Amino acid sequence: MQQFFNQISDIVVRMKVETENRFRYEMANESVLQKGSVSRNQFGKLVEEVHPKEYASFLNQKYSQVSFAKTSITFEDESTVPVGRVIGQVDRLHLTGQKF
Repeated sequence: MQQFFNQISDIVVRMKVETENRFRYEMANESVLQKGSVSRNQFGKLVEEVHPKEYASFLNQKYSQVSFAKTSITFEDESTVPVGRVIGQVDRLHLTGQKF
């Protein structure tokens, strides 16, 4: 699966739903790692363990929309990462029962 992820130039992150409003980073592709959005040592950590409180709250709210509404959403995301300020369109897809 990681090899497939790494062939995608867009940022791809796989999250695990822990509870109603808590999400854990499980896997990411090379694009994420190169841009510094998430690093390998952050896999297995909760969103609020990786990002500042305000940004983590924003992300958790968006992930909750996807997870519990059982729908996909698109939103603009703006964050500062080691390579600078990043502004992008984010598509969050709801996948359930999928084996990756």
